[in-house]
Amino acid sequence: GCGIAVAHALARCGFGDDLLQACNSPVVDLALFLPVWCKGIRDELATNSRGYLKSRQRALAKKITSSFPDISVLNLYVHPTTSWSPNFNLPQFNSWTVKLPDLASLAKYCNEKFGWSSNDIKTKFENLLYPGLFVRRLVLVCTLYSTSAGDIAH
Repeated sequence: GCGIAVAHALARCGFGDDLLQACNSPVVDLALFLPVWCKGIRDELATNSRGYLKSRQRALAKKITSSFPDISVLNLYVHPTTSWSPNFNLPQFNSWTVKLPDLASLAKYCNEKFGWSSNDIKTKFENLLYPGLFVRRLVLVCTLYSTSAGDIAH
């Protein structure tokens, strides 16, 4: 099948960028573009002409059918429906509450799911999480500060 290594190699060939560009282009007819795009993928899998694959993948190339990818599914990925989409009500910002992450639960999750040691967690949190958390705390204080009362709202 198509695992992460093959998918990554195909992405390095530019197939993902080409597909995204075609999906976002008002002048490209996807029904005409996709067969050519799929042929390019099949050819690359069969020949490894760009050298990104570990080896040629002829069997996988034969499995890619003319119905791949489904245009309706592709559009859901490229243009996902969100609360900001047309015909949807915008989120009620005034009902949002400011919360800080539960660091103990996050550390436990990282240990259980990723196998990170306590030292790994400490290092990764210090380098990746703490700078953003620091800014978040500053923003929290600014958001809660009441200029009229000159105090922090509770």
